[in-house]
Amino acid sequence: METNPLAKLNDILTTPLSGFWPLSTAATLLVMAFIACVFALVFVSIRGWRRRAPVRAAQSELLALPDQVEITELSSLIKRCALAYYPRSDIASLAGNEWDLWLSHHQNREQQLSWQGLSARQYSPDSTVSKEEYLSLIRDTLTSLGKGKAPC
Repeated sequence: METNPLAKLNDILTTPLSGFWPLSTAATLLVMAFIACVFALVFVSIRGWRRRAPVRAAQSELLALPDQVEITELSSLIKRCALAYYPRSDIASLAGNEWDLWLSHHQNREQQLSWQGLSARQYSPDSTVSKEEYLSLIRDTLTSLGKGKAPC
């Protein structure tokens, strides 16, 4: 009987498959960069959310006002929001035309004209206006006050 020539061969030993851990240097750096980006995104988001807190508070107070509101209430709401972002010495003493002039730096041309018309009626007998009529003007003004500024 003839011997099988394959019986003389040694079996091929296989090593177990390599796992994914420990990671290669490049993969480790990529994971670390991803984690750093996530932390930076969370940090910037929280910072922006905190920076816009006075505007959110003023907008919620605006929505809580009655349908018919005095113009002085709208002006004081904007001024309180401005005091959160700008130094008290620059804002608190402003009234009348000085306040309108300062506020005009934070409004576009259309908003300036609308606010000047509203401000001119502030101390007249018909100083009560519909909140809905000027809601977008006040919201846009409040938003522009806090744009890019951190609260004091």
